[in-house]
Amino acid sequence: MPLEGMSSGMAGDNKEQPAGTRLNMMSFCEDGSAAECASKLTDTDTRERVAVWDAVAACIQEQLMVQKGVWIPTFGSFNTTSKDVETEGRTVTLRWPVFKLARNLLAKHRLTPKKESLPAHMELEPMKYSNVATIANVTWQKRRACIQSTVSLLSSCLQNGQNVAFVLKGIRVLFIDRLTFDMKFYYDFVEKLSGKKTFRKAISKGVWIPTFGSFNTIPKDVETEGGTVTLRWPVFKLARNLLAKHRLTPKKESLPAHMELEPMKYSNVATIANVTWQKRRACVQSTVSLLSSCLQNGQNVAFVLKGIRVLFIDRLTFDMKFYYDFVEKLSGKKTFRKAISKAPWLLNMLISRGTPKASLTLSPWFVVFPK
Repeated sequence: MPLEGMSSGMAGDNKEQPAGTRLNMMSFCEDGSAAECASKLTDTDTRERVAVWDAVAACIQEQLMVQKGVWIPTFGSFNTTSKDVETEGRTVTLRWPVFKLARNLLAKHRLTPKKESLPAHMELEPMKYSNVATIANVTWQKRRACIQSTVSLLSSCLQNGQNVAFVLKGIRVLFIDRLTFDMKFYYDFVEKLSGKKTFRKAISKGVWIPTFGSFNTIPKDVETEGGTVTLRWPVFKLARNLLAKHRLTPKKESLPAHMELEPMKYSNVATIANVTWQKRRACVQSTVSLLSSCLQNGQNVAFVLKGIRVLFIDRLTFDMKFYYDFVEKLSGKKTFRKAISKAPWLLNMLISRGTPKASLTLSPWFVVFPK
């Protein structure tokens, strides 16, 4: 699960977009990128604007990678802080990026961060115009003018009641919605700050869905010619109420019983689904109740979780089949494929998204959830 402050929608999905402002549900012109639209209003050449902000992003990355913060006058400050994460073995310390919006924007538009930001007392050096100018191949005066005009345009959008998404290439997206703002950093950028091994150990945190079951990952070692390759392998444990009521037995290993997991937060799911947390809880409970009713009536069930896996319950046994691309994403493509080449039997535990569900169960008749 993504840690707080990391974009769940973008995690591992660093899609390149032009740097600059992107208006939400409103644009300055019919066609073209937001950076292009913005440039038509400000006499700044489109390519120069994009080049300058891409150079700003590169300088921020360079500073944060050596644990140095940077301040962009009139826009905001970037730095990293230590974030301790408790794992099964020990405490893992991550380098976590933080951002503080400039005082001029906070005061003028009365903005409030949705979560903690950079400590107010932390003094940072201003970004050097010369460094950005060199990367973007423009004069330092042009670089400064470009940043100032973009921030001015951003402020104008907010003044007019528009919502804004400000993209910094390879780092993050700043969302400003009415009177609040939120910073979402890209998964691969945060991973790079702490190192892949440390980061992935920290984010291997499971989740418990009351009355339904628990999800987590465990290490799975595969011997290869070059040594031992460790995969992050997903595991599932069906809730005790369903196991006991329907006398179900797993076909293979499941999550260790002693592993305690935090319950899924209704508020997070409600936000993504755009419903109230009460509606989300009621929906989960009613679906599990309907699932139990089907099993009580002797029906076989296939429970699909989008992009993750299919749970098959056939008579008195159940089996979890995870999607190939999801498991590959957990360990990284290179690591996963190296392990599979030496242990092809692992593929028997996975399915592709296009596999017909009827081919994976003993009975051609089953009920599909949550549809």
